[in-house]
Amino acid sequence: LWPPGMADLKEFYSEVHQAAKEGTIVKILSSFKLCPYDFLGLRYNASDADIRKAFRKLSLSVHPDKNKHPRAPEAFEALKAAHAELSDEEKKARVDEALNHARELLRKERRKLLKKDNAYQAAAAARGGVEELEREYEASEGFHERWKAKGREVLTQAEWRKRKSAKRAREEELKADREAKEEKEQMKRRREDAKNWEKERDQRISGWRSFQKHGKRGTGAAYRPPKQRTDAAPRPVGPRPDPWAR
Repeated sequence: LWPPGMADLKEFYSEVHQAAKEGTIVKILSSFKLCPYDFLGLRYNASDADIRKAFRKLSLSVHPDKNKHPRAPEAFEALKAAHAELSDEEKKARVDEALNHARELLRKERRKLLKKDNAYQAAAAARGGVEELEREYEASEGFHERWKAKGREVLTQAEWRKRKSAKRAREEELKADREAKEEKEQMKRRREDAKNWEKERDQRISGWRSFQKHGKRGTGAAYRPPKQRTDAAPRPVGPRPDPWAR
């Protein structure tokens, strides 16, 4: 219970608490859609225990029964989906693979940048070697912000390749379906042609027999070749005379 005269302070803290809840919902719903760690507000090297702890804390804050914000159900479902993805070993492994690749890209860029930096080499010697210095650097907030940016870039590229592959597969599937349909139609036409050919077989045989017996159809008589003339004078044999010769 609040002491007498502290009602205003109680109301103030209530407003602050509600504003914090609303801010949590906005942060969740504005998270990068391809990375479940972002929904839970975690670094990319978070442990399984960190994941469970973050989910319990945030789910209590944005649960529709506890939070009257109109988008609380949407935020709660987004949290559940992110936690489910990180709880699935296969899905989590795919995400971690992409994020680890992003981290290796950052490390490669940093090694190239600091390769001839004498100040860095001196600092590494003072800290016990390059590995110790890099361990401290990768634990910093600055590195994790750069890792987050590079991770989003890598995840976006991976998703784009995935969608292109799915689109290509869908196009191939449609092409195969279209070719199968065309082949089916051709087979149907061939069957119909064969059926019609067999159906007209008797008619063709009858017509041929009639032709063999009577000649041209409709004449009523067999065809007879013309007789050769025997009274005509024989045609001269030899070269034709030249009309211009004198």
